[in-house]
Amino acid sequence: MQSKRLGIVAVLAGLVLGLSACSGGDEIAALNRGSAAGNQLPDYVYTEDIDVDSIREAVESEGFTYFLARGKEQGFCVIRTSDQGESAYMGGCGTKPGLVIITSSGTTAAGPTNVALVTDGYATDDLEDEGWAKIQENILVR
Repeated sequence: MQSKRLGIVAVLAGLVLGLSACSGGDEIAALNRGSAAGNQLPDYVYTEDIDVDSIREAVESEGFTYFLARGKEQGFCVIRTSDQGESAYMGGCGTKPGLVIITSSGTTAAGPTNVALVTDGYATDDLEDEGWAKIQENILVR
């Protein structure tokens, strides 16, 4: 009987560990890098909810520049800008670890219209199976 209980406990512990691996951590290491000149957002970007000192350029892809930031109160934000100007701008913030946010653009700007932000270690296989492309450890687009 004792070994049966230990077996059940081991299975439950494995499930918990497996689920936590899917959900990812609660951090984005890229935000811990030092600040650089490229961390400037265009003037048209709404920054009221963003800790502007935490803004970090994450990646450039298909003519867009993606930035990461911490939320002013908590959580994380993703911002997309481009040379197309304000019409191609999009961004959003979320507070959950794992899949933090999926934000969509209602504009007709060329390029991806959806951006997903995930915390470090989040398993993105399901998103990638749905057509999302990982362009940086924490950013996927579709």
